[in-house]
Amino acid sequence: MQKLFLFLIRNQRVFLFVILEVACLTLFFTFNNYPGASFFNTSNSMVGGIYSVKKDAEDYVDLKYQNERLANENAMLRYQLNKRVSINEQAILNSLRPESVTNIKFKAAKVINNTTMMVNNYITINKGKNDSIVTGMGVFSPLGAVGVVKKCSDNYCLINSILHSSIYISARLKSKEALGSVRWEGSDPTRGIFLYIPRHIEVKKGDTVLTSGFNNVFPPGVPLGFVEKTEIKPDETFYRITIRFAADFSRLNYVYVVTSILKTEVDTLQKNNVTEQEMSTTKKKNK
Repeated sequence: MQKLFLFLIRNQRVFLFVILEVACLTLFFTFNNYPGASFFNTSNSMVGGIYSVKKDAEDYVDLKYQNERLANENAMLRYQLNKRVSINEQAILNSLRPESVTNIKFKAAKVINNTTMMVNNYITINKGKNDSIVTGMGVFSPLGAVGVVKKCSDNYCLINSILHSSIYISARLKSKEALGSVRWEGSDPTRGIFLYIPRHIEVKKGDTVLTSGFNNVFPPGVPLGFVEKTEIKPDETFYRITIRFAADFSRLNYVYVVTSILKTEVDTLQKNNVTEQEMSTTKKKNK
């Protein structure tokens, strides 16, 4: 311990220089938009490349699990193909609304980094601006919703995972069509909370929770989780519902980014409406 203190004392000027240099660079890139953006794109590309190599090695080790999952999916598909079900083709055609067919598209991407044990968790994927992905797009895995795009460089994207303190997802209870919000409480990466379901709604263990489609991020019907436990106090109006997330965040390999053609139009319309209301309120105050 004494040697460590002596080492720190002997090199205190070097350490002070490094600390001040880091502080200066941090302030420079934080408060200067163009250098900050250039730094983000460059560093994101470098880190993305490192993550890609790391993920390739992890994927090789994880082949056994993936093979088992694919075998299970193939077995399920074979079972469905062997079932003889009469299908009303006209009913299916009537249910295919134009916006659900032509205005929502998906882009597949590979997960190259993913955190689950932090207060705010992030996912990095190998697609970016060059693939027409922008901030605010929803992201889901084959099992369920996983997050929302936060930042993009040319070839990579950083995603706010559902395991993030700022993420609230508009959701509905499949069995009752009751609307609420899903969020993570910051401890167990396999479970979240389903909020704002009134106490008069009957909620059962195992009920499915889906995206509502009301926030223009996810299409309706993407799985979010399954009800595990419900609680309500005598003086409260809403349930506290614990759900098990549909997505397995510890084993994310490939995800899909939702690229809605109508999202920009809807967001612009809503933003303009809010702006008009604010201007109207300001004029009334001025009078």
